[in-house]
Amino acid sequence: MAQDDRALIAERDNAFLAEAAVAKEFSETAKSVRPTWILRQLLNRERPNTSILRDIAGDFQTFVKNRNSTYDMYVQMRTGFSVTRGRSNALIGGLLRKHVPSRSYDLSQTIFQVPDADSLVKDAVAALQKNAYWKAPFLAPPDVIERLKAKLSAGLEKQYGDGFAAAMRADEGAPPQLKSKSAWLMTFEEMYLLASDPIFTSIAHSYLGVPPIFDVPVAFLNSTVKLASRADYSKIAQLYHHDMDRLSFVKLFIYLTDVDMESGPHTLIPATHRKRPGGFWEARRYSDKELDKAGLLSREVKITGPAGTVFLVDTSTLHKGSHPISRPRLVAQMEYSNCLFGLRAAAEEHKVKLSASSKDGRILQSAELVRKYADKAGVRFMQRYI
Repeated sequence: MAQDDRALIAERDNAFLAEAAVAKEFSETAKSVRPTWILRQLLNRERPNTSILRDIAGDFQTFVKNRNSTYDMYVQMRTGFSVTRGRSNALIGGLLRKHVPSRSYDLSQTIFQVPDADSLVKDAVAALQKNAYWKAPFLAPPDVIERLKAKLSAGLEKQYGDGFAAAMRADEGAPPQLKSKSAWLMTFEEMYLLASDPIFTSIAHSYLGVPPIFDVPVAFLNSTVKLASRADYSKIAQLYHHDMDRLSFVKLFIYLTDVDMESGPHTLIPATHRKRPGGFWEARRYSDKELDKAGLLSREVKITGPAGTVFLVDTSTLHKGSHPISRPRLVAQMEYSNCLFGLRAAAEEHKVKLSASSKDGRILQSAELVRKYADKAGVRFMQRYI
């Protein structure tokens, strides 16, 4: 392993010292906090969970020690979010803000044409805090979008074979959704270029309270093939739900095709990341009928726009993907997280570490991009993939 890579890995490991401080303080806090949700559970005739914070605190200590989570820890974190209506995640998030050093980003280096970047960042953060989403008043550069669209289409065609063309034509029996694998997606520099832009990293930093971590890049092709059942809609996340892979996060979406009301716009209920009726904190799928009965569906927002449209969403808010009717939708997505506690990371995600002994071209190419963008946006930004 090259000396530079050793130094990069050591710097990544040092970044966990902040999480270690959080784990220590969180453990003490969990012993003394007065969980107001217990009374609410009793009033709702639910079985109160009095130890959830202590359990999550123990899991967080294990996460810091192993620098990874188990599936059971992930489930516990999700359970805590639902039981406490987000308070457990917010508590740890507050401690992360206290212990993780902040950083600044040079807004003059953005690839977007923005007349007043400082004001734009402030407006975006305010919109996210209030409504859980912000649609950029600019488009991504056409050349970047065309390159990314071409690479993603070729990658999906290689991954799914005839299924790609069948999905594009909406043949009977064709897959309604094709999802990329990260192994080849991580070799596309356009994904890093967009995610590391100082406009987006500044917004994510201000919203999350800590320098963001580049997390879970993915792409989807949604076909117009007809769906037969609720289970079909649920399987491809086209029923309302909330995401909860990390403690706190915001996702960047990039439309690679034109998206109107009939081609699968991202759909959400604003402000439900902060407040929603009690039954809607459960980690499950909800029908439009359920939301309508609760008075939520009248607030529904559908995000449309031409290819190159970019927007940020805190998908802990209630949301879904609308099913395309007139033409398929291709979208790329990246997540900014405040911490890697939650969904377990696979060993093969450490591209720089693996590159020392691998001859796999995709790993070597990914590792080079991780090094480049760790230098550009910070080691913490690339923490998951070093």
